[in-house]
Order: sequence, then structure tokens, then C-alpha cells
Amino acid sequence: MIASTFRVIENNRHNRKPLRCINDISFKFHTDVELSADGDPRGFIWNRFEHTVIGQPQAIFTRTRWWENPSGVPPRIDTEPWRLDASRGGEEQHRYDLRRDTDGSWVLALEWG
Repeated sequence: MIASTFRVIENNRHNRKPLRCINDISFKFHTDVELSADGDPRGFIWNRFEHTVIGQPQAIFTRTRWWENPSGVPPRIDTEPWRLDASRGGEEQHRYDLRRDTDGSWVLALEWG
């Protein structure tokens, strides 16, 4: 079972609320991501099913406040999350946030409803 925490965001642009947040520090759900020639995610495998990206994924780069980190400079200052819509087969599409980790692997960070 996936250990997850739940968050509610009141005012978001698409009036969608996250169903589950999967980026708990104690758990990382690694996923295989297929990239386009431009480096954008085209599809990913989650929960044994292939999900196809619909439309253009959005890169949302965030900067770590490394100067506030008491343990020193982190190995990576920028975080690379991608927000995208995807569907599994012919099912209804959902919004997901994928994140590329420092080692180059991909993590499913958030599943929107």
C-alpha cells in the first residue's frame, strides 16, 4: 500500500484539489517516464499501468533555499517538477505532478482529482 498524506488546496487555478500527495519524505514512488525528443514527459507507468500524457506538460522549476539549510548546500538547488494531464487507456484523464530526482530517476509526487 502506498503511504501518502492528503492535502487540500483551496484556491488553485483549475479549481482541482489534490487527491493524494505521494512525496512523503519516508516514501518515494519511483516511476518509469518516457520522454519526447524535446525532453518533455510523454508517458509514464504508475501502479502497473501505462499513462499517456495529453496536451503539453508544464515544467515548474523551483529553487531550494539552500542558505536556510542547516546541513549545508544541497546536492541540487533547482527542483524539476512537471505538471501534466494523462489518462490510462480510454479512461478519464487526471492531473499528475512528476518530479525528476537528483539521481535522474522520476518520482510521482502528486495525483490530482
